[in-house]
Amino acid sequence: MENPIIRDGALVIGERKYLSSAFGPMLTAFGVRELNIDSAETQPDEEAGNNFAIIGFAQILSQPIAVKLYLDFVDGDAFEFQLSATLPTLSLSILHDREILPKSYFADRLLPHSFPEVKLIFDSEMMELYFARLSRTSASKFSRDYLSTI
Repeated sequence: MENPIIRDGALVIGERKYLSSAFGPMLTAFGVRELNIDSAETQPDEEAGNNFAIIGFAQILSQPIAVKLYLDFVDGDAFEFQLSATLPTLSLSILHDREILPKSYFADRLLPHSFPEVKLIFDSEMMELYFARLSRTSASKFSRDYLSTI
């Protein structure tokens, strides 16, 4: 399989183009003109007709990371997609510099901090980019005795 590339509003795999107006805003958010997915492997979704996932490696927010691009066909050639990845580390200053994170007193105080293992998801349906960081070590724990008094 030729390595897929996202550019000019399309996912291009060899001679095949999958068009979506949401590819442009995603590339803009990442600060790139095109996104190459290297060492790519296509995985058909056996339960959902023409749907498939592309798994490979891409450079996102200046970091080489494993990515998964899932195409969900809704009608004929029309599809929605979701790109997901886990960034090994992410500082809020990167999001601020790319104008993803707006300027604010709260955000400015956190700009120098880096967070490990940040989940990134771009969803084409609403053209939204999500970042999430969950930590089991910082989760609150309540004893059974305390819960029974609530």
